[in-house]
Amino acid sequence: DWTPYRQRVFPYRPLFNCEASFGVNASLLHRFEALIHAARRRNPALEIMAAQWYASDFEAPLETWGGSLGAMGPQVSDEELEGYATKVHAFLEHYNLSAYVLDYEGTNVMHWYPRLLVKLAKAFRDGQGQGRGIGLSPSTAEYLKGTNSLTDYVFLQSYIPGVNLGKYLEIFDSSKVFVGLCPFNCDGHISLETAQEMVEQHHLAGIHVWRLNDGNQQSMLAENGLMRQVSHAAAPKKRPPSSGFFNLADALEETPRAT
Repeated sequence: DWTPYRQRVFPYRPLFNCEASFGVNASLLHRFEALIHAARRRNPALEIMAAQWYASDFEAPLETWGGSLGAMGPQVSDEELEGYATKVHAFLEHYNLSAYVLDYEGTNVMHWYPRLLVKLAKAFRDGQGQGRGIGLSPSTAEYLKGTNSLTDYVFLQSYIPGVNLGKYLEIFDSSKVFVGLCPFNCDGHISLETAQEMVEQHHLAGIHVWRLNDGNQQSMLAENGLMRQVSHAAAPKKRPPSSGFFNLADALEETPRAT
C-alpha cells in the first residue's frame, strides 16, 4: 500500500514486499547477539523474548528497522501467515528465546491477527501445549476478543491514556496480564505504588517497564533506574533485591561494540 508520497519520503528504501519474514537486520545483528550474550552471562535464568515492532504510518519501513504486520496488507493468505509463523519460530529456536511478543499498536493492529495467532500457536507448541510463548503488548483491545486461550503474556500499555485495565480483564486471564510503567513523562503515567496496588487487587502477573534501548545515556539511566525500583519492590524479603538484575547500561560498557 505504498503511495507516491511515501516513496518520496523513503527514496533510499526498496518497496517493501509482502513476503513475510522475521529477524534482525544484518547491520544490527552484532548488537543483538552481544546483548543476549551479556544478559545471559549476568543471569542464566533470564527469559528473553523477541518483539515484532509496530512501525507508525510514516515509519514503515524505517531504514534498518523493517516493517510491521501491516506491510503484509489488509488481505493475507493462510500460506503467508504460516510462512511468517514458521520464520518467527525458527528465529526463537536459533537464539533459544522464550517467546514472541507483538507490539500491538499502530500498523500491527490487523483484523486478521486472530488468524495469525492460530498459526503461531501451531508452529510454537507441541501436542501437550508446551513450547515457545506468545505475548502481545496492546494499546487497544480491537480484534482481541476470543484470543485468551492462545495468549500467554499481555504486557499492557497502561501508561497510554485510554488504556483501561478492566477492558482487558474481560478478555484475558488476570494471571497473564502485566501492568506497564513508563520511565519518562508519558501522558498516562502511573506510579509504581499504583501499579503494585493494581497487581495485588486484580491478581495480575506483575509489572513491566517500557524501554527504548536507543543508546541515549540519559534515557537509559532513567529506564534502568525504574527497572531497579520494580526489581527491588518485587524481590522476596529473604534475598538481596538486586540479585539477578540485568543492567543494560553496564552490559553495553562491557561490550562497547554493542553500543
